[in-house]
Amino acid sequence: MKYKNDVHIHNDKNLENSWAESAFQYAESFEKLIFKTEEGKLKAFRFTANDDKIFDKYKKLFPKVKVDVLNVDELKSQANKSKWYEFLEANKHIVKEYNLGTLIRINSQEKFGPQNSVVVPRLQYYCIELQRFREGFNQQFKAKFQQDVKVEENVDLQEQPAAQTDEMNALLKKVENLIDTNKSIDKK
Repeated sequence: MKYKNDVHIHNDKNLENSWAESAFQYAESFEKLIFKTEEGKLKAFRFTANDDKIFDKYKKLFPKVKVDVLNVDELKSQANKSKWYEFLEANKHIVKEYNLGTLIRINSQEKFGPQNSVVVPRLQYYCIELQRFREGFNQQFKAKFQQDVKVEENVDLQEQPAAQTDEMNALLKKVENLIDTNKSIDKK
């Protein structure tokens, strides 16, 4: 794409690679948290103190979203993009990194991987994963793969509500720092 004075703007490959690596680590950390969380507490999983408020608004605007297997074409259709944009902007004060690109599993019953992930804004990710918890899809995922995973400890959501996001927030900070320090515009 050409801009004024024939300047070409493109992404720094090192930054893209760093983001991709951090995004995948975030996705893996989330997957591990599912396995660490006690079975009876999965439906109470929380990303923020405002999850109920976020989820209620989401379900009013998107009452028929199927989250077991995401329909990526429908999710990213022009009509839904507009609705999601309005939702994200109206709620950006609730979640700090509301529009940060985040990998989400397309099929909730399969592990993350190149064929089973798509990038969505962070707040959209929260909404979809909250629905997956509340409808039992992440519980089914845990049951399916539990035998393959070595779990170090269970997370008690009642005693440590912030424990589940500490690991992910550390990775998020790493990505933010990379973005802030590595922005580049290359002139040709």
